[in-house]
Amino acid sequence: MSNIIDKLMEKDLGTLKDVAKQDLELTRLSKVFDEPFTLTVKEISYKRIADLRMLATENGVPNESDFMQLVVTEGIVSPDFGTKELLQKFQVPSKKALFSKLFKAGEMELIAQEILTLSGYGAKDIKKVTNEVKN
Repeated sequence: MSNIIDKLMEKDLGTLKDVAKQDLELTRLSKVFDEPFTLTVKEISYKRIADLRMLATENGVPNESDFMQLVVTEGIVSPDFGTKELLQKFQVPSKKALFSKLFKAGEMELIAQEILTLSGYGAKDIKKVTNEVKN
């Protein structure tokens, strides 16, 4: 087995900090606009996820729906849904409110899950290693 510490010492630290991004197409909205409705989402740091969880907690009770909305608001990087003109058109004060109008509940959940997966919360990100006893 290779020495992980040696590998870490050799690796450029910048490559470990690259932010993962993913393009997602919302098929329902693609049909509505008759062209691909594509979003670019990015991973969110552990510290920021913890902050979002705190923001979505009231009186010690976490609100999963608020948390997912905050994840979506933080994780969508393109297009810029925060333009003043767009928010005025939809008569909303923020991107979070716009997303509540624009996306269906299931779409919001799926977008949030993709962002969380990019952030390392996916089951595929860790592989369990079992050591078999050999006789």
